[in-house]
Amino acid sequence: MVTSVGDVAEQIGRAWWLLSRCRRELVAARDLAEAARTDLVGVLDGSVDIGPAANAFGAVLDRVAVLLADVDRLSDAMIRIRARLTGRLDATGPSSAAVDERTTTPDHLVESMRNSLPPRVTPRSGQKTHGRWLGPDGQVRNVVSGKDHRSELARQRLYDAGVRRTVAVLSDVEMKIAAEMAATGIRHATLVINHRVCRGDLSCDTLLPVLLPEGYTLTVHGIDRRGNRTKTRYTGGSTTW
Repeated sequence: MVTSVGDVAEQIGRAWWLLSRCRRELVAARDLAEAARTDLVGVLDGSVDIGPAANAFGAVLDRVAVLLADVDRLSDAMIRIRARLTGRLDATGPSSAAVDERTTTPDHLVESMRNSLPPRVTPRSGQKTHGRWLGPDGQVRNVVSGKDHRSELARQRLYDAGVRRTVAVLSDVEMKIAAEMAATGIRHATLVINHRVCRGDLSCDTLLPVLLPEGYTLTVHGIDRRGNRTKTRYTGGSTTW
């Protein structure tokens, strides 16, 4: 089986997601240890010798600090490697099979992607949304709604952008592809889905421009409940939602 550069970049993205989960657990452990040490001092100080116990907590906190520094270095390295890989994708130029979404993806290719999807999602049925997306390496890939490393990337990126409210659409295919683009440097992509883009407060329609970096575009081809085909191009860099 031949592995593409894009596949390697996606695998690194999954590894980065797992690493970010490890970091959150380390931070939680550090906070709990600090709280326990503070409580211990408050309860026992003056009644017994708490020096050995306090020193033990200190050793734990020192070790966690070392581990966090190691995790941060590894995370930075993964980000740099992904950037180089996606830079290689972007450098393939017009001679490759890639389609630059700053132009229009050919209708016949969009239709081919659409025809390979399951039937249109019935609203409020609980069915998963399926999509096919085209990146800069010219390969068409599948995506299905649901939690994975990309939905976690979306959550973290929106949090960094200042979105502190609960977001219910993190696992939607549009959000996951936008998060993948932001994480791996894919500036332009086309996504075809068997559903419509959700609208309203904190919806995909309002959050995609926030999730995508400035200068990035994601063109989404969907289908509404009446069977009408839709097309919306989202441009990144927005700071409002």
